[in-house]
Amino acid sequence: SSGLIHEIKNPLNWSKGSLIIALKESSNSSQSDLLEDSLKGIEKIEEIVKGLNWFAKAQPLALKPTCLRELLDRTLELAKSQCLGITIENSVDDEFEVMASETHLAQVIINLLSNSIKAIEKTSDNRQGQIQISACVGGGISAEDDKLMKLSWHDNGVGMDKAQLEKLFDPFYTTSDVNDGIGLGMSITKQIIEKHQGQIEALSDNYNWAQVNIYLNMS
Repeated sequence: SSGLIHEIKNPLNWSKGSLIIALKESSNSSQSDLLEDSLKGIEKIEEIVKGLNWFAKAQPLALKPTCLRELLDRTLELAKSQCLGITIENSVDDEFEVMASETHLAQVIINLLSNSIKAIEKTSDNRQGQIQISACVGGGISAEDDKLMKLSWHDNGVGMDKAQLEKLFDPFYTTSDVNDGIGLGMSITKQIIEKHQGQIEALSDNYNWAQVNIYLNMS
């Protein structure tokens, strides 16, 4: 619950503050290394608590008509420094409007972008990194959902095998290094899409590409 998370955050903040002070005052290199490792551990716990805080919040999102192309352009512009050497093709039409919370849908875009960048960085054949973003009307995981708008996010990174695909949206599941993420990005993404009364699915060809399809209500 949010109350339990609050109880964890307080001693966590005290511990972090004490470590920062001790690190500044330390003149012993070995001691400083231990303090830095401890501080990194505290920061990792902070990331986990932040993720858990999202799951503890059950309130509905405030949805409003949102131009998907404009939101994509703004979010990708802010993150362009992370995309050096990667070609991003955004072919989403200006006329597509969905019912969305812009802040939360922007978080979904950032999570997808982060995953794509990591997948492209893991390739070993010097391929040109590419991300393709497209949208169409008339999508849905099941036949009765054919009036939703389908947003497709495709990259040519290392992809995922069947076992990885099945766990993709599980909390704390990650294929990244232990020091590079805690495995909450895609589980939070799924939660956000579900709070939009939408759907999400992932497809992949291992070692070649991965694609996430998101289905949202049009305004």
